[in-house]
Amino acid sequence: MFQKLTALLVSGAVVLASAELVLAAPAVSSKPAQASEAKSAEGARNTAPLPVGRAAGIQQAQAATTGGNDWILIGGGIAVATLILVLVAGGRSSGKSTLISAFVDLINRTRSDHVITVENQIKFVHENRGSLVSQREVRGDRSDLVAAARAALRENPDVLVVEDFGSPEMVALALEAAQSGHLVIGALTAHTATDAVDRIIDQTPPERRAKVQLGLAESLRGIVAQVLLRKSGGGRVAAREVLLNTSAVANLIAEGKTSQLPMAIDSGRKHGMVALNDALVAFVQGGIVDSREAYRQATDQQGFLALLKRQGIDTSFVERLA
Repeated sequence: MFQKLTALLVSGAVVLASAELVLAAPAVSSKPAQASEAKSAEGARNTAPLPVGRAAGIQQAQAATTGGNDWILIGGGIAVATLILVLVAGGRSSGKSTLISAFVDLINRTRSDHVITVENQIKFVHENRGSLVSQREVRGDRSDLVAAARAALRENPDVLVVEDFGSPEMVALALEAAQSGHLVIGALTAHTATDAVDRIIDQTPPERRAKVQLGLAESLRGIVAQVLLRKSGGGRVAAREVLLNTSAVANLIAEGKTSQLPMAIDSGRKHGMVALNDALVAFVQGGIVDSREAYRQATDQQGFLALLKRQGIDTSFVERLA
């Protein structure tokens, strides 16, 4: 169930997971563990694993595009558990606020929680449905956001949503909140999931980095990094990279080996992880996005071209772009 739900979290497809499916999705352990322990645990969880390999990753991405592209996908695998930290990453104007709002809407519709959001500007207003949603608009600098988030935690919400993780103080507060039993959802400007982890670590003072790395390894549930693409028929669609905090990923984060996270995503397809290039190629193959547009938005352009060639897709457009 977890794999099927999380595999949907790769593109801007029209998918709204039901409460039953979302809440039934078991978590992949994020505790750093020995390889043998992780292998046995993964074997117990994956009685019906997803296909593994690059082609399977593209198939997962293609499957997620079949429902349409007008809604923001708020996928089940990492959306609404508790005691966790969920991060949404992307460049500026990449739709991070919209995706976070979709997470809040799912929680509001399917759970009876107390949700507090701390935002620079309220862009989407949430009426109370199943949950009590209190939105706080904070005009000021990042220290004001941290103060507002700290004040919100004194009200003991079930869910804390923070618009900006751009300061070490906010990261420390978010990790503390997640470790004390809150679901924390936050955004930061970073083009990939690996960039997001690196930014959190790099902005932390050296003497506190080991503690932050360990906190991330224990509390992080997943990262969704997205980029907006122009569709061939007009409009835009989001391509998403998905990093889930398996025991292998947790070990890499705890040890500061973040350069290996892209390889962990490639090898984590059986858990539902998706590389950005897989999502981009799926859109190209589906005729949703032109290959030139996908190439411009790819963070690993050479890897994207190589993947196109393996799928038998013409890459001569690169010569015309030069």
